[in-house]
Amino acid sequence: MTSWPAEPPDPEQITPLRIIRTPAKGVFKSRIISPEIQGALTHYDGRRTIRCPGKDCPICGKHIMPRWYGYLALWCTRSNATALYEFPAGPFGTFREYIQKYSTLRGAILTAWRKPHRDNGPVFVELEPPGDPSADYPEPPIVMKVLCRMWGINYEAEQASIHKEKLEMIQQNTDPAPEDHISRDLGNNHDVLLMSTEKHKVKPKRKRKFQPDEPS
Repeated sequence: MTSWPAEPPDPEQITPLRIIRTPAKGVFKSRIISPEIQGALTHYDGRRTIRCPGKDCPICGKHIMPRWYGYLALWCTRSNATALYEFPAGPFGTFREYIQKYSTLRGAILTAWRKPHRDNGPVFVELEPPGDPSADYPEPPIVMKVLCRMWGINYEAEQASIHKEKLEMIQQNTDPAPEDHISRDLGNNHDVLLMSTEKHKVKPKRKRKFQPDEPS
């Protein structure tokens, strides 16, 4: 690829989304447009967050355990732009309970803060359902694709690897999962973190007013 292109690169070839984290002070508020959470195991190395590749990870080899982070697409209403929200494992239960009740995060109003008020303080969140469920929000990006681009990972190759692992897990299971579960997992373009780690068991057959997305 030339270093002197006559035209700007295709938006799909760059990472236009900024990552938002919960501020140390004040309250952050915004609208979620992702239907589900995209999780990733990460390491903090070289003063930046990188993905843990899992098997044969050189950082794990130093007995440094990876940390899980969740990612969601937000709609920043003031700038009319899309951004990614990154959060640690602490508030995951709040997101899980909301999904169990409403089946999707899309449209929910996110309020996040830290207590105590410091950069590495624990994150707390509250979620409000949308006032108008039929409201038209921007289409969310494929969060995993954005993260792969940001971390220099081939998205298509990663997708193929994930699908292969899922198929191997299914084949190793003496009680195969129901067909609808298999097709749902393999056909999910977002490859989100499943909200439950429980194994599926097969029974034997018997015959508030919305506020702007700025810290306050």
